[in-house]
Amino acid sequence: MSKKKIVIEKTISEFLDEKLLSLKIKIYRDDEFENVSSIDSKRFGKAKSAVIKEGGLSVIFKRIDIENIDIREYVQESSENQNELYSTMLIHVSSLSKIKLIRDAGSNKSVLEFVGVLKDRFDDDYYFVFESVDCRTLGKYLQFNELDWKQKVKIAYEIANALKFLHEKNIYHKNLTTGNILYDNETENIKLINYSLFKRERAPKKSSFVKKLRFWKRDKDEPNQYPKEYDIYCLGSILFQLTQNVKNNYVGDWEKFLKYYPPENVQDKYKQICKACCRKELNARPNIQYVVNDLYNALQSVNNVPSSKQSTHSEQSTEKEIHRSNTTSVKRNRPIPTSSKRHTVNVPFKDNNTSTTLNDENTLSQSSTFVYQSPSRSKKSDVIPQQISYLSPYEPDIFIPQSTSYTYTSPHNPVKPPPTYPKTSPIMTSSLITQDFITEMYDEFHNKVANCKMELSQLNDDCVLDYLNKAGQSENKVFEYIKAKQSFTINLVLLALFHQLGIGTPVNARKAFELYKEASTNNTFAAYVVGECFLYGQGISKNVAEAYKFYKKSAEGGFAPAYKKVGLCYDMGTGVAVDKEKAFYWIEKSAEADDNYGQYTLGRFYEIGNGCEKDESMGFAWYVKAADQGITAALHKVGICYKYGIGTSINTYKAVEHFKRAAMEGCQHSQVLLGQAYELGSDIEKNDREALKWFRMASDQNYDLGHYHLGRCYDFGIGAGIDWHKALEFYQKASVNGNILAISAAKDIQSKMQRTELFYW
Repeated sequence: MSKKKIVIEKTISEFLDEKLLSLKIKIYRDDEFENVSSIDSKRFGKAKSAVIKEGGLSVIFKRIDIENIDIREYVQESSENQNELYSTMLIHVSSLSKIKLIRDAGSNKSVLEFVGVLKDRFDDDYYFVFESVDCRTLGKYLQFNELDWKQKVKIAYEIANALKFLHEKNIYHKNLTTGNILYDNETENIKLINYSLFKRERAPKKSSFVKKLRFWKRDKDEPNQYPKEYDIYCLGSILFQLTQNVKNNYVGDWEKFLKYYPPENVQDKYKQICKACCRKELNARPNIQYVVNDLYNALQSVNNVPSSKQSTHSEQSTEKEIHRSNTTSVKRNRPIPTSSKRHTVNVPFKDNNTSTTLNDENTLSQSSTFVYQSPSRSKKSDVIPQQISYLSPYEPDIFIPQSTSYTYTSPHNPVKPPPTYPKTSPIMTSSLITQDFITEMYDEFHNKVANCKMELSQLNDDCVLDYLNKAGQSENKVFEYIKAKQSFTINLVLLALFHQLGIGTPVNARKAFELYKEASTNNTFAAYVVGECFLYGQGISKNVAEAYKFYKKSAEGGFAPAYKKVGLCYDMGTGVAVDKEKAFYWIEKSAEADDNYGQYTLGRFYEIGNGCEKDESMGFAWYVKAADQGITAALHKVGICYKYGIGTSINTYKAVEHFKRAAMEGCQHSQVLLGQAYELGSDIEKNDREALKWFRMASDQNYDLGHYHLGRCYDFGIGAGIDWHKALEFYQKASVNGNILAISAAKDIQSKMQRTELFYW
């Protein structure tokens, strides 16, 4: 019996309602608001203002642009008369992706808070709902008001911290100017607005402050192509604007202008930050973490940092300031640790889309990709080293960029400098700290990590402080309690965690390691962390043999996250002799314990017969299980299996569906395969423009196949006009990586261009 396809139409409204509900985003009705009025604000563009009836929160609405195209569900009937239902999105999903990003990002005191989505019942339009803050922009305030140097550095630090918050959540502002920063002169707080979603005002080629200053927009400073570097450049221009005063009318080179200020007015450190952010070479600009660290040091030099003797007074003044800001619904950060210097340590970042490959220094470079950080500012021990994100050792052809993953601060990488304000609950109770409370807190963190519900990297300072805030407990008091009760092993583990994250005490990686090691005698969680410390050299010198030893101890004690670590040690020969059968045993235990990366790795083991009998159907089954939990590499592999019939029957419709899901998460190979599907009309409606878009996305990530196919588009006019110069440019980019097809195509197009020149001559 031949296959047939039935198309079921869906409206935009039905599709969005389902998606918003699945994302657990609040959907408001228009009758839940009052005092609705249209505004045409310089801050937000054309929008609406209103007040939520329940709670009285002032908000603004901004319409979501949705293309009027259909959403369809396909029902494919197979020869066995078994119906398989799956949906294909035929919609431009950028707005929906941004909603998900902002929802996942959470709240921050310096970023305009996302409240939900409004559905208009009359015309089925949808609107973003954001909090409304009634204050002037920073640019407008600076034009008519003087600020002292301490205030300016504090504002610069808060802007950088807010930008860091967005970058850590893979949200890029692309529109950063003093006109897109709100400033409340009473509370001295700032809020970023118009990030990514609103495009009222672009970051300018020339930014004005009383008179025009000669800022320039670099040739390659494209906000969509290089959003992170572009944000850093725009931040540099804002930092420079803060050095000026109302009476200043200087117009000229900003680098020369900075030299006119004596050191007591503009610090040399601050000058260097401005220069670094505005460097011509994109790769030479510092990342946001370095900027935040340098601004924090600059702020310390002009600010009185409370000593340990003043901690009680600091807490009291903190509560007063929080009470004062309560009416502005601005969340404060936690207090500065009682030390004038915060030493930072580093561990490779991890998330659900990337894996940590255990290896020694020689083989590590074969399976890891280095994420660029700007050069170290000095040779001091407290400079943050480069971070490394790791790829799967079993998927060399897939690169999943760091920019598409959710970035968390690891408990072994507390790189956040201490903010200026305390991050505590506005209402602090005087609850008595008991051992029962400490036990509950430990169980909360331990169980989530042990049951593979949370990555260890997500157990960061924000996570711990949020827990303490909800419980109404002071971090300093909790720290003192567990310090005094070290006879309990769980207290010892928490004390190590507090030293690691700098909660209630300055960061001390060495002390944290020693406490973890002491607790590891009879605590599997601590043993696992000690293994991490030995592997990455955190608080102790690197020692892969010791790392394996503690991973094995943790795994044998039943700590599930350690299973895959031991399996990878046996597979790669990290600290122990290679033993593929033992590697398979531990990876299988990891997968059965619901470790999503363990499931993906087990799929690879079965597919290639690594330590087990080759079984492609079992490999496919484990890929599907990992893909269902959102592992990007697994989504790609499921698509490959459906495309080529690996472990399952060929189903090109489902292959394209999985390629699209993986491509949206940033998988370069899937982006190329999806582009090819659109170009050829393979099991999806032919669309040359969509093909061009996906090829460009892969090319933007410096993927050689992306360069090659984008070159073909310009060579043959696929989704764009024929442009042999651009085609040659992308062919040559692909050739650098050794792409044979691109090398041949580059020679052909050079020959065509030469023949054309001779003809016209």
